[in-house]
Amino acid sequence: MAKPDENKEFAKTVGKRLREYREALNLSQEKFSGVMAGTKRAVQNNESGKAAPNSNALFWLAGNGLNVNWLLTGDGPMAFADLAGTIDEELLADAIEALAAELDRKSTRL
Repeated sequence: MAKPDENKEFAKTVGKRLREYREALNLSQEKFSGVMAGTKRAVQNNESGKAAPNSNALFWLAGNGLNVNWLLTGDGPMAFADLAGTIDEELLADAIEALAAELDRKSTRL
């Protein structure tokens, strides 16, 4: 279980990345709160590290193109659109083919 200090540090780190995303969109905190389906105060609390974004905010942010994995971990690109070039299509096709074969073997449909 995370310690209180670890939670505070996590919220601060996420807050910095959230501010970076908002600034990349050239939005004020008030306008950005509309993207998050929240309030300006919630954005301020998230960006300052007082609180990490809740699940509703993460849902809305992902729906607006933010790579939530990047927000929470710092891994990968900031936006989903930037993931396009990172997918190994041949490997993905092989995985889908293997999954389809396994489902056929088990007489299950996708």
